[in-house]
Amino acid sequence: AESSQNWVKDRSDLLTLLRSFADEGAPAPIHLLLYPEGWSLQGEADRTAAMAKSNEFAKREGRPQLKNLLLPRTKGFNACLESLREANPFIYDVTMAYRGYDGRTPMALNLSWPSFWDIIRGQLPSEVHFRIKRYSLGEVLGDSQWMDKQWKEKDR
Repeated sequence: AESSQNWVKDRSDLLTLLRSFADEGAPAPIHLLLYPEGWSLQGEADRTAAMAKSNEFAKREGRPQLKNLLLPRTKGFNACLESLREANPFIYDVTMAYRGYDGRTPMALNLSWPSFWDIIRGQLPSEVHFRIKRYSLGEVLGDSQWMDKQWKEKDR
């Protein structure tokens, strides 16, 4: 219930702000970056519990049950698209993967000396892959299941 109350409270301000970006007099083009993956893993006992919670919600809502990703939240995404409709934006779906990722998500950012030192020494993934797909606003708004389909594809 609190989440719904926060959305009702924030919706009007968010829509006004986003519409101002779409105005003809806006000083520059904008890029809106949104990470719609569902629940934060913080506060969950482990990833298994977070995945179970996500899939329980998916089942109740008739949405896809995923194996590796948390179900995306669509309310804010859809509000952004509706607000920016006049600007007719393109939507870029970006997926990133890197060699050595085993699917585990750390419960907290590890900035301990050894981890920080690894980053400084350049011990980063040897390969990073990006898949970027561009969609028109019409393509996305024309399919009410668009985001769920993208997540299902990413989950394979």
